[in-house]
Amino acid sequence: GAAGGRLRAECQRTCGTGDVRLGGECYPLPEIVRLREAELVGRLVAMMAGVVAAAALVAAVAALLRRWRKDGARAHARAQWHRAQVRRALEACGTLQYPLCAVPLADFSKLGRLVAFEQLRDRGVLRTADSMACARRRLRPEAPPDAFGGGGEGGGGGFS
Repeated sequence: GAAGGRLRAECQRTCGTGDVRLGGECYPLPEIVRLREAELVGRLVAMMAGVVAAAALVAAVAALLRRWRKDGARAHARAQWHRAQVRRALEACGTLQYPLCAVPLADFSKLGRLVAFEQLRDRGVLRTADSMACARRRLRPEAPPDAFGGGGEGGGGGFS
């Protein structure tokens, strides 16, 4: 409009033809274009840096989520394994996986030292059980000695 025409006329009168007044200074038009291009390039670089930073942030968050899910899956698998271990242990509480061998306390206290399993077995002092039911029956003080030694010197006595 009319204001633009007056501004152009003012620039031509004070700065010369082809120059532009900017902030009270006169600049040749090619200089204005170069400054404007530099400003646009600066904005473009800043915008691209922002996009790269945003992409890096998204990648980092995605990696953290993958790690979190993987750790959660591992923790869940570990918890299931522990539950299964406890369940197997509870089921095994009622059974003996190996024979139980014991010596009544009265016989043990007469030994005065540790004696090999085979010697105790040969003397008939050793009591064995291969199941929990057998252990409950055989390891009472009044239970007869094992069939291994045929009665030996120590049979009976207080077992604990």
